[in-house]
Amino acid sequence: MTAVLHNLSQLPEALAEAGLDVERHRDLIARVRAHVAKYTEMEKELVGEVSLSFPAYLLETRLPEDPIAAGERLAELERERLGLGETEAGDLMSLLDRQGFKIYRPAFPEDSPVEGVFAFDAAAGPVFLVNGSLAGAESGFTLARLYGHFLVDNSPYRIRVVVSGEAGADPVDLRARSFGAAFLVPKRGLDRYLAAAGIGSGHPIDAGAVYQLAVYFEVGYRAVLTRLLALEYIDAESIEPLLGELEECFEPPTVPHRPGAVPERFVRLALEANARGTFNLDTLARLLETDPAAARELADAFTLEPDAQHSRDREPGDADPRGEAGAPFETEH
Repeated sequence: MTAVLHNLSQLPEALAEAGLDVERHRDLIARVRAHVAKYTEMEKELVGEVSLSFPAYLLETRLPEDPIAAGERLAELERERLGLGETEAGDLMSLLDRQGFKIYRPAFPEDSPVEGVFAFDAAAGPVFLVNGSLAGAESGFTLARLYGHFLVDNSPYRIRVVVSGEAGADPVDLRARSFGAAFLVPKRGLDRYLAAAGIGSGHPIDAGAVYQLAVYFEVGYRAVLTRLLALEYIDAESIEPLLGELEECFEPPTVPHRPGAVPERFVRLALEANARGTFNLDTLARLLETDPAAARELADAFTLEPDAQHSRDREPGDADPRGEAGAPFETEH
């Protein structure tokens, strides 16, 4: 029996299994493993054991058999749990970061077809890797798809690789893609916007309408087109012409939150470790993937709370003051 690939140490095998050039990604793999190992080390030293949230509805709801419908239903439930309403989801990287997930956006090798990777590492827990070369508006769709894998594709967890342009018929991938688009572009919000703008009521949706929707929901074109296709506002044959016109006639949509390589939670942990004398400014700059001057500015602005205690002074499982955890049921790593 072939072992299930789920740890970051097995990332080379997972990439090879996906038909990708492992040697081309060798430096990236080493960089990812070093970053996540340091993240986990700081987390354990400064926080202790970390509890991760698993929504209660996952135990209470039977998803539809159809992968598209299952992704749609899962997105409805998760948006409701998070109180997102009918409009844009906002910065998904920050949203997941606040829940204690490890997210990293390094620059992948030039022209790498890999957009993102999800792994549930035995030591680090859930890890989301997104290609830092993706535009902010597009990277959210990749991260949302990876998050969909985390939520339901757990029998067992395995490394998931999102490859650019890949739109196969695998039910698991279809469900994750459907979830990602529906999470970022909710049906009621989409219908309401189109009705208010007088778009889609008996008239073909053109590139201008797709651009407007991308700006409104703060997402890239792929998420919008995937959503419109699922809701039968457009057909599959119209996607390529629309993409071509969008790329030729419109500037790529921008988002107000430009994600960096490392999320806020990692930054706070690194700043606290630096303030405690764990490492120097040069190491801090390297960890934050910035220059020494910027690292010094951040360090000077960071102050340890007077009553802040080292993790050895707290009981395991105590709430992390740097994140938002707590859930209907939890796991520790």
